[in-house]
Amino acid sequence: MSDKLEQLLVPIKKHRLLVIITLAGVFWLVALFFFFFYNRSTVFSYGGGNCFRDPTFLPSMYESGSESGYKLHVAKSISIKGYPIYSARTCVEPTKPPLANSKNKVALTIKKVPIIQKRYAVSTGVLPRLDTTNLEGKISIREPLKFKIDQVDKVFSYRLAVADRSVTCDQENQDVICDVSKLGLAQGKEYSMRIERFFGDSKVEKVKESSIVTVEPVAISRSSVAQGGIVYDSPTEIVLTANKPLVSATVELMQDTQKVEHTTIIKDNIITLKLAKPMPRKTKHSLVLKDAIAQDKGVLPQSHTIPFTTSGGPKVMSVNIGRASVDPGRTIVVTFDQPLAPGQDIAKQISFKSGNTPISYTASISGSQLFLYPKTPLPVCSVFSITTASNITSNYNITGDSAWSISSRLRCYTVSVIGYSAGGRPIYAWKFGSGASKALYVGNLHGDEKSSKYTLDSWVQELDYNAERIPVGKTVIVVPSLNPDGFAVSSRKNSRGVDLNRNFPANDWKADVKMPNGEFAIGGGGATALSEPESQVLSNFVLAQRPDLILSYHSVASVVSANGAGNSGALAALYSQLSGYRNLSEADSSAVFQYDTTGAFETWLYEKVGITALLVELSSHTNNEFARNKVAMWRMIQ
Repeated sequence: MSDKLEQLLVPIKKHRLLVIITLAGVFWLVALFFFFFYNRSTVFSYGGGNCFRDPTFLPSMYESGSESGYKLHVAKSISIKGYPIYSARTCVEPTKPPLANSKNKVALTIKKVPIIQKRYAVSTGVLPRLDTTNLEGKISIREPLKFKIDQVDKVFSYRLAVADRSVTCDQENQDVICDVSKLGLAQGKEYSMRIERFFGDSKVEKVKESSIVTVEPVAISRSSVAQGGIVYDSPTEIVLTANKPLVSATVELMQDTQKVEHTTIIKDNIITLKLAKPMPRKTKHSLVLKDAIAQDKGVLPQSHTIPFTTSGGPKVMSVNIGRASVDPGRTIVVTFDQPLAPGQDIAKQISFKSGNTPISYTASISGSQLFLYPKTPLPVCSVFSITTASNITSNYNITGDSAWSISSRLRCYTVSVIGYSAGGRPIYAWKFGSGASKALYVGNLHGDEKSSKYTLDSWVQELDYNAERIPVGKTVIVVPSLNPDGFAVSSRKNSRGVDLNRNFPANDWKADVKMPNGEFAIGGGGATALSEPESQVLSNFVLAQRPDLILSYHSVASVVSANGAGNSGALAALYSQLSGYRNLSEADSSAVFQYDTTGAFETWLYEKVGITALLVELSSHTNNEFARNKVAMWRMIQ
């Protein structure tokens, strides 16, 4: 046996060098086969660290393709004089978005010798999974939106998007954090929001899309100080009420440009500012809520400012009387800007006089109003004054601003009912002065001539406010409407169908008359002269008063006509000159009045009573023409 073995070893011993070289070659061939043609395997990790032990000699000779979606590169190597000689590790990185549960082949190839390769198999697991529960319900526009991810992911990035707006999210370990504030969303609105996975700048997939609602903004629903208001009391605290519970708020209280010291207390939805000391009076303040965050992460959309001022003492705001025409015996009500202290001796703070004579009165307080009750009515047209001192006290014990005074006058007329219309309406007469010489102004004998009533109503007001202009020894009487029934229904005639200015007992009176509209009115002049209650009232009043001058107002001829008695012609010429109405002579009347004027009031005054009278025809049935007649009306009594 040993001889045979010896015989076999003879050729090997004889060719020892050749055998050694051959065996070495086979070894290197096997080694090279495994080095270049054996498929190495690695599991790709999304969290990084995708390098593995894999010795490589002369690493700069190799290059990696990327067609498979991955590329290889050797890690830091050992170099001699800057030339890489050896690397112990090889790393894999994706060039395309990795697919879940996939296997991919990639190789390191010797440059310009592609047949010689180091082959690798890269396999992946499932893609990282996000918990998108937070992408439901209500979200804050200020707080970051966080998503949990089931593994660290350094391969993909994530973006939060609404419509065409998006924000790239940060990743911290297994948290994906998205800054919602950069999306510019409004509070209290509904949006479609999505979270998307990206590889580089390329969108891989939409992870989740959901309808969300942003939380309602913080708002101030109530404040103990009003916007632009006046604070009358001396508060020790200011309270703001929000629409929801708060976790924080930043509030400033300013006096002009200076901060007011205070302590802020937040409880549920109530913000209370505790003041360190009372606010000074009669100063401007502003309460500024700069920021607020609610428990549901709602925020104040913008700063909320409430300007206000602190009051001084009580100040008079109004009084229920004017400078004239105050009714005798009227309760005078003075209204202040704030409630008054009810227990103070208010009579000591008030002066109520007629000239230098004190007026006896009683006073009372109710809330912010002061009531003055004259004990004895003053004479008509009496001038009086009311003065309040500066130290009337408010309900909050503040004084100093109540000084005030008014001078006024009682009305300068007496008004009486001189009779009633056929329909039962009262006929009023306003009387000014008490002189022996009297002037009577009468209007609205024809109910549809409303301008005459309006003009005489204004004349009453003018006389009352300027009663001092009425000459001494003069009495002015005004009857604005003799035909209240006709006025109520805009009818020329009274309620019994009679034209009152055809019902007076002039020599030409007749029962049946022609109207301005061409109507021939049977009984339009009355069954008899003075058959109507209204004409009886006026004739009786004239006979009782015996005025020196009567002016009767009608419309719409724009003329002044004298009745021929006394100096009526001269007065008509003067009235015409001052008013601009044409002075109508008797010869012209037939051209103007192309209808019957029988039984006229002015004619009766001339023929039967002998009183000077003017007929004034206004230019409109409806317009108040007092302004045009004012000067002439005054001149008639002067």
